[in-house]
Amino acid sequence: MAFRGLQAESQAQGQVHAAIAKELATLVVDPFNGWAQGYKVLITLRHPFIDTDLLQERVRQNRATVLEEWLHSYEQAHADVAKLKNTYLAKVRRADEAEDEYVTVQHSNFVLTLRLVLNSPPMRPQINLPLRASALQTGLVYLRVARPAFQNASPSA
Repeated sequence: MAFRGLQAESQAQGQVHAAIAKELATLVVDPFNGWAQGYKVLITLRHPFIDTDLLQERVRQNRATVLEEWLHSYEQAHADVAKLKNTYLAKVRRADEAEDEYVTVQHSNFVLTLRLVLNSPPMRPQINLPLRASALQTGLVYLRVARPAFQNASPSA
C-alpha cells in the first residue's frame, strides 16, 4: 500500500519535471538557438570574408587562454598559501620553544629555591625582647635570648 503511494507520487513528480523541462526548451533554448542562427547569418552577410569556423576556433583558443591564466593564478595563489603556511608553522614552533624555555626556567628557579630552602641550616628562634632580672634569677628562661644591639649591659635588679 505504501509502496503504491510512493510509486504514484514519484510518477507525478516525474511528469511535473518533464513539463518544466519542455517549457524551458520552448521558452529559452529554442528562441536562443533561433537568435544564434540568425546572428550567424547576419555576420556572414555583413562580413563574407570571415570564416565562422575560424571564429569558433578563436573562441576555443580564448577559452584555453582563459583557463591557462586561471590555472596560473590558482597555482600562484597556492604557492602563496604554502609560503604563508610555512611562515605560520615556523612562528608556532618558535612560540612553543619559547614557552617550553619559560616553563623550564620557571621550574629550574623553583627547584633552585627549593634546594636553597632544604639545604639551608635550621633557623633557631631568636627573641629580641628585654627580660626582667627576676626571670633571669629564677631560671624561668629556657630559650637562649639574643639581646638587641643597644642593650649590651647586664640587667639590673
